Amino acid sequence: MRILGLAGSLRGALTPEQAALLVAELPLLSDREAMAVWLRGLSAPGDASTGTVPDGLREALRTAGARGVSNSEAALAAGLWAAADVGAGMGVDVGFRSLAWHFRPDGTRQDMDALKADLLAADALLVSGPVYFGDRGSLVQELVTLLREDDYLREALAGCLYGGIAVGAKRNGGQETALVYQVLDMVSLGLLAVGNDSETTAQYGGTVRAGMVGSACEDDYGLDTAMGTGRRLARLLMGMEVGGHIAGPVRVAFVILQDARGRGLEAARGLAEAFADEVESEIIDVTGMRLMRCRACDVCPSTIGPDEDYRCALAGRDDFSDLHRRLLDHDALVPVMVSAREQSVVHSAYQVFMERTRYLRRGDYALSDTLLAPMALVEPGADENLHVRAITSLIRHHMVVGRPVTVMLRQGELTESGADVLARWFTCVVRRARLTGAARLAVASRLEGVVSYNPVGYVLPSAANGKAEMDARRRAVEERCERLRTLARTRLAGGDA
Repeated sequence: MRILGLAGSLRGALTPEQAALLVAELPLLSDREAMAVWLRGLSAPGDASTGTVPDGLREALRTAGARGVSNSEAALAAGLWAAADVGAGMGVDVGFRSLAWHFRPDGTRQDMDALKADLLAADALLVSGPVYFGDRGSLVQELVTLLREDDYLREALAGCLYGGIAVGAKRNGGQETALVYQVLDMVSLGLLAVGNDSETTAQYGGTVRAGMVGSACEDDYGLDTAMGTGRRLARLLMGMEVGGHIAGPVRVAFVILQDARGRGLEAARGLAEAFADEVESEIIDVTGMRLMRCRACDVCPSTIGPDEDYRCALAGRDDFSDLHRRLLDHDALVPVMVSAREQSVVHSAYQVFMERTRYLRRGDYALSDTLLAPMALVEPGADENLHVRAITSLIRHHMVVGRPVTVMLRQGELTESGADVLARWFTCVVRRARLTGAARLAVASRLEGVVSYNPVGYVLPSAANGKAEMDARRRAVEERCERLRTLARTRLAGGDA
């Protein structure tokens, strides 16, 4: 299992030899504090007051007259260290390459065979780079262009995991928009995208604040999110390795969030019927349900308990109580959304549904590691970017993002060619869900991975009411793990779980 780190910094270009030294030093760093001292030393290799152990790469940088690693390289090193640390003894290997070494300032390319070989050997990519006006830098764009133009490389990386780190000069310096754009590009290329892990904020990836060279080392919060992204990749890779694949039907939930003339429901039923031999489908039409708006409670979920219990303060007051259990224990979730020009035929529960899933995220990520694959049917001139919005909302549920699909309707109807596009896309969804679904079960059954929500700006019931509630929260998580272990024993094949 190999995680390849790719630095898209315009300020620095570690040579392959220097990058190898960096990777070799990662296992020597005993804890986060040692890693932070090491990073400060690399950021200012000529400053005797910074950390000195280990100093092989630092000495190489000093000898070369380099001013130190860039902020993007430092953030990437932190992410790779965390990945290697959590994967120690489990077969997780990391690599490091500077894109500036391969994509030169004058537009030429060098040593591309080595870069392509590393990409082909990778099971996951961790990409770090600076923010330019809310978007990526040109070196990361060169990487995306390379994948788009090289058919063999792109096809070989289909199903590869991706996580991103963005470095900006301000806390709200466009890091999240840059990460969102990269998620959209990577999943369109066939990769599977994740954000940072539940130990941090479970959002879009690493968001580091740094302007002057070396200042990334001062942003503890940002480095934590970079490390969280590395850990997220490593743990999911280990789950995929241990879990093998789903034996028997893949469980897929089609959730109709916005429809027009019944076309979304019709398309979901068509896919469920066509793939009935290999998919156990649950079709949930939310558009006809009575759903109240979220009340934005300070304490959410309202109680502590197992995933099967509906724990929103609005329990019993609308149809979400019945909907809740139907959302759990699927290998893939397919939000279905139809956009029509004539608003009178549109029936939408999209935004109310999204805000009402708040308790699932805060309830220790009940949808964690479920594959997300949005499906949008769009009339010309009616695009609402709902597939993009679904990704940016649901990745925060600690889900794994797969390729979305957008199919154009012709005079409100799904054409034969459109149906063929949906079928080819869904074939890939099923293939990916066999692996990510197995990883979801394996993380609990073999790796005992527990995701816990860390609140920011409010309190959970456990924090508000003391030790008894904290114990109840631990018991609820243990019940989740035991439920997933039971499922793993009956549903997994080809792994060690």
